[in-house]
Amino acid sequence: MTADPVAIARDLLRCRSVTPAEGGALKFLEATLKAAGFTVHRMTFKEPGADDVENLYACIGTASPHLTFAGHTDVVPPGDEKAWKHPPFAGEVDGTELYGRGAVDMKGGIACAVAAVLDHLAANGGNVAEVNSVASFFVSRVDAKVDATIDRRLSEESDVDLLGRLNALRGTIGIANSKIAFEQFRLLHSSTRWDRLANAGAAPQRCLWASTSVKDPRYADTMYVDNLIGPDTVDTMPEATLEALADHGEVRASLTTGLTEAHAQVDELERCGISLNRVTDELEHEGIAAFGRSYQELRDALVRASAG
Repeated sequence: MTADPVAIARDLLRCRSVTPAEGGALKFLEATLKAAGFTVHRMTFKEPGADDVENLYACIGTASPHLTFAGHTDVVPPGDEKAWKHPPFAGEVDGTELYGRGAVDMKGGIACAVAAVLDHLAANGGNVAEVNSVASFFVSRVDAKVDATIDRRLSEESDVDLLGRLNALRGTIGIANSKIAFEQFRLLHSSTRWDRLANAGAAPQRCLWASTSVKDPRYADTMYVDNLIGPDTVDTMPEATLEALADHGEVRASLTTGLTEAHAQVDELERCGISLNRVTDELEHEGIAAFGRSYQELRDALVRASAG
């Protein structure tokens, strides 16, 4: 089995990671390396007067010697994108050449390094059949944060057209974001690289829909379940949502429908001045902090129980 560096590079090139934004590049690498058995840590570096910069640290094994690879996924602004023969963030292959911002810079180098690592693991005892994982996505929490931003904007804006556009986006982005994520999941799992991994026994890293309870009582109580039903997914429903689904939910294959509308809603959100990347980044940091506190509380409870 060999990993495909071109496929990895194309996925990275399609991430609009213009400094200081990571644009999804770190998320892609995190998912790829975790699926190969790496322990991955996301770190944010802060400096007064400068934008926060996200970093990723991945490691596997504990034996010496240690081999370290350092690189970056951010790129400089592409300038006038209409002047490019190939779109800078499309990752297009033309003949024998791959085009995109960062193709001959660090993104290409990182893709080759990751492919080499995957090949090494496969050839030296790494067993992809033993790796099982999920990629967790907040759903209703996305809407809670986006809706709060919309409410704040509604109290500040006087433009009637913008007010209507913002109102139309309430309660739509959590589902739209999840549908687009699953679309990317299907693309990742339709490549020759994935075919080789699957033939070696690899299981797909399934999408896990977290926070599917409704936070806003104005919304249907099963909306985050009814609209995200599809294969290779996990839904962590709380008991009340599960009972509502059993009582009056609509069970149908819904995850792959409405993709055009989902993309349009996310694009419209950006045009209205609300960054989905910023929303999801904030949720990620808040989630890590919350899970960290829960883990510490669990450890403290175990210590008290063992002492008593």
